[in-house]
Amino acid sequence: MHLVYYAHSYRKPDDELNEMFEELMVSEGMTPSIDPPSDQLNSAKPERHLRSTDGMVCVLPYREGGPSNYILYEVTLAMRGRRPVLVFVEDDLPSNVIPSLVFGRRFSRRSLLRQIRDQRHALRIFKAYMGEDPPPSYQPSPAQRSCLIIGASCMSSKIQEQLHDQIVSLRYSPVFAAVGDRCLSVAPPQDEGVARAFAVAFTENLSPQEYYCLGAVRAASTPTITLTGDLGYPYDPNIPTEYQPRQVDIRSGQSICETVVREVKILEEDYLDLKDQEKVERYKRYKAVVLNKTAYSTDTRGSVVNYVNIDMSKNKTEFRDNYGNINIGSHLENVTQTINASSNLQPEKRRELAALVQELKTALEPVAKTHPEDSNRVAETVELAVNEATKAKPNQGFLKITAEGLKEAANALKDVAPAVLVVTGKVVQFLLGLGT
Repeated sequence: MHLVYYAHSYRKPDDELNEMFEELMVSEGMTPSIDPPSDQLNSAKPERHLRSTDGMVCVLPYREGGPSNYILYEVTLAMRGRRPVLVFVEDDLPSNVIPSLVFGRRFSRRSLLRQIRDQRHALRIFKAYMGEDPPPSYQPSPAQRSCLIIGASCMSSKIQEQLHDQIVSLRYSPVFAAVGDRCLSVAPPQDEGVARAFAVAFTENLSPQEYYCLGAVRAASTPTITLTGDLGYPYDPNIPTEYQPRQVDIRSGQSICETVVREVKILEEDYLDLKDQEKVERYKRYKAVVLNKTAYSTDTRGSVVNYVNIDMSKNKTEFRDNYGNINIGSHLENVTQTINASSNLQPEKRRELAALVQELKTALEPVAKTHPEDSNRVAETVELAVNEATKAKPNQGFLKITAEGLKEAANALKDVAPAVLVVTGKVVQFLLGLGT
């Protein structure tokens, strides 16, 4: 299966577009690989993602004020890395919104279903570009993963030592780029560093050879953490600031090392691969419950990855018209099993919570057939909340977010099944009380 970097909007009005293209990619034998929303970004992260995938698919929707600069930047990265890229562009956007060399296909929000054949055809052409069986990543050396450091000439020897030791502590082998005036001088360790792992680079006061090396890592799409000591650095207004150099105090080893540690943590974050239709459906349900109800954070991002990758083999799931329809009884029975198997709750707490879930099951049964989507949403959110609450160290922030989502889901049934609202109130109060 082809692994595809999937770039798309995270705005709620665009959910339908994203879901349709996710399902189309999976049906065509592709695995959409996505970066769940987070409040922390840098350019090295999508560069690393691009290196590990076979190509990129972007969905570029219309929005007031112009299309997303984040998505446009990702398209630029794909072009620089010479990766196959397909951009689905909404028909409201101007003709020059993407470069003419990029393979693009228009779509209309008003007639998505009528265009499925055309969009599927575009995906098949794109898949042909990637090749029938894309080769694995080439590993040029069995040596330890490395970090190429560009900018030794603008640091004192003491700061160089501090940065060296910091990189070692992160379990990378530090390689300093050659310093000098001869741009094309042979430097094998440096050239190998360009091809492997990632780079840390300063953007000013470099020697000619260091500038040459910086150009080389950019041309090779090596994931690069860029740093600047210039307080007046001329940031490009057309590129998100998160993708541009980080400000550091060039005279402070602590400032440089702390920034590098923070940016490497972002660089190393995992991506979420939607390998099958079941994971696509699970991701859709999670977005409906949580992602559109709160500000994005690193906790939210980690919860997405954890939730979508949970083994669903015990759940009885049916797909009807490409949308998940969970059997309420089986779903809540699985939640009860999770509670009974938890070693993190006292026996009396397990019994009390299991009784509340059973009470909720009884309250949902009369409306499970007449209001399946609302009922499913309650059951799904209970699962999210219980999975988190029964951990050894529950994330209280995420638990509160999920509890709010549960109350909102139950509120949709207040007129037809008021008992559901009452019982979910008890469940929320119980779960939030576990961490106090």
